[in-house]
Amino acid sequence: MRPPKHRQSARRTPLNRILGTEANVRALRAVCLEPFPMSRTELGRVANLEAKGAHLAAHRLLEEGLLKLVGKGPRQQVELNFNHPLAKDIQTLFHAERASVEGLVDSLKRLARAHSHDLIGAWIQGPFARGEDRLGEPIVLGVLGNSKSLSGLMRKLRKDLSQVETSHDTTIELVGHTRPDLAVAKPAERRRLSDALPLFGLTPSAFGPHNQDEYENLRNTVVHGDRDKQQLVLARFIADRILRDPAKVLAAREFLAKRMEVASEHERHALEEWAEILNDMSSMRLKRFLLDEGERATRLRQSIPFLDILNPKEREELLLLARHT
Repeated sequence: MRPPKHRQSARRTPLNRILGTEANVRALRAVCLEPFPMSRTELGRVANLEAKGAHLAAHRLLEEGLLKLVGKGPRQQVELNFNHPLAKDIQTLFHAERASVEGLVDSLKRLARAHSHDLIGAWIQGPFARGEDRLGEPIVLGVLGNSKSLSGLMRKLRKDLSQVETSHDTTIELVGHTRPDLAVAKPAERRRLSDALPLFGLTPSAFGPHNQDEYENLRNTVVHGDRDKQQLVLARFIADRILRDPAKVLAAREFLAKRMEVASEHERHALEEWAEILNDMSSMRLKRFLLDEGERATRLRQSIPFLDILNPKEREELLLLARHT
């Protein structure tokens, strides 16, 4: 695109230069959303820029005063310069951008949970899940259901999806799968589904041919948790792997807060108990509670709030653990 014919004031319109290139915008997004200083190499990785592009963008933003240098010598890092009069507003803009996407994903998670009795799994697949979608390209919602009831489930979901589309001004394409579909999927399709963003249940790879006979047990383990032995498998997995990361506990608290906004009165009681436990118990005490075989711990394991914060790798580890239990 040609530059505009008429010049504008550098003082009055600094955003022309600050936001004038995609590399600048990507670099700014990275420093606004990351809480720590980063090297130019790290900036390139976070912003998905090549090394040359990251260094050039950092240089431009340093000249504009939006970034500042941290440290000395060749290992200097960069971070947002809050002394710049536009820094806080630009950071707010990027936080709003992220919140908009998170709100859309949360809406799809709530929709999936509302149909949990009919759904085996739900995820976002395609370009959006890979972070490569183009303007106007639909978000592809993949769902896994039983062969006999899938068509009815799809009709219900399409009806409810219209509200999500209107609220978030986006188009959502619904794709239905059955276990046999995933079991016989070609390698190219499996690769496309390997980057799926989980919304409910396990990722699509959990339903491949290697675990067809285990479907019912694994679904109970990860979705409903209605067997004491399987619940203990899940609790032990969380105690051993998840509680070492304080961010996971924080994420569980945030999940509980969002879930309580839409939960039924019956479910709310258990969620409130979990919220109290996560706020009051130390990591070690929480670990002991997760593995306790008393009545309260056994009951609360049925609604354990860590499933929705597991990343795909952790979900697959849990699947493997449950398969050998």
